[in-house]
Amino acid sequence: KSFLEIAGGDLQQAVNIFMDSGGSAGGDGPSQPAAAKEDDVRAPIPVFQDQIIDAGPEVKKRKTQVQAAIAQDSEAMSRRMAFDRPSDAKGQFSENLSVGTSQAINQLFAAPGYNETEPYHQVIERAKTEGKWVLVNIQQAELFASHALNRDVWSDETIQELVTGSFLFWQRDNKSTEGMQFCQYHKCGDTLPHIAVIDPRTGRNVKSWNGQKWVQSQEACEYLMAFLDKFAVPISGAVPSTAGATTPFPVGDCSSTTTRAGAGQGGVMAATSGSAIGGTDAT
Repeated sequence: KSFLEIAGGDLQQAVNIFMDSGGSAGGDGPSQPAAAKEDDVRAPIPVFQDQIIDAGPEVKKRKTQVQAAIAQDSEAMSRRMAFDRPSDAKGQFSENLSVGTSQAINQLFAAPGYNETEPYHQVIERAKTEGKWVLVNIQQAELFASHALNRDVWSDETIQELVTGSFLFWQRDNKSTEGMQFCQYHKCGDTLPHIAVIDPRTGRNVKSWNGQKWVQSQEACEYLMAFLDKFAVPISGAVPSTAGATTPFPVGDCSSTTTRAGAGQGGVMAATSGSAIGGTDAT
């Protein structure tokens, strides 16, 4: 029956009944089109977690390759920096020595025990955490001044206390992977041996010296103490002054840079670096 018949011919009452019934022709509830529209709405996708790619084996393999490359580079550097090298090695300083004497001499001129063996970027990160400077020494095997630094300066007890107390010491030669990169970034390959202090917060060269001038441990001690008197320790979170400094090199990725350097190369610098804040001191 129509709404008009239900209302007994009263048009106004028929309209009211129609509206109260939801506007449907049957007057039995919601309109069919509205119900159909609700049925067409798709239920939300349930939340779940999954791993798209299992990167575990690849990451582990890459880490193993990097560690092997670092070890190979370190061994090669040790052979190059040995004071008593084979007779066909360029720049050798001693000949016809017995095995015992040769080992004793090599130990005398060896790098200090506090020399960091970790890659440069790891030393930078650790220096940030410990609130220390990074003291860098780039050596050249053919220069006696490089060996003299190990024998006379870095082995001195006072120097050891100064360095280990306020710095992380990082020594490489100019033919190692990281040593070459450091020389390129800081343009110090022509003045070896090179000594520099790096701010771990910025990667900038705060102070540098010509290593050939560090011939006496007493002078080296004065240089380090003067630096520590002038520059406060690099506290993590504190923003250092960058007056006179250029934009540092961008931060790199260890794994990608290692790939570019090639297999058999050592750890790769991944921290920022830039022009000196304090300048270069030739003394």
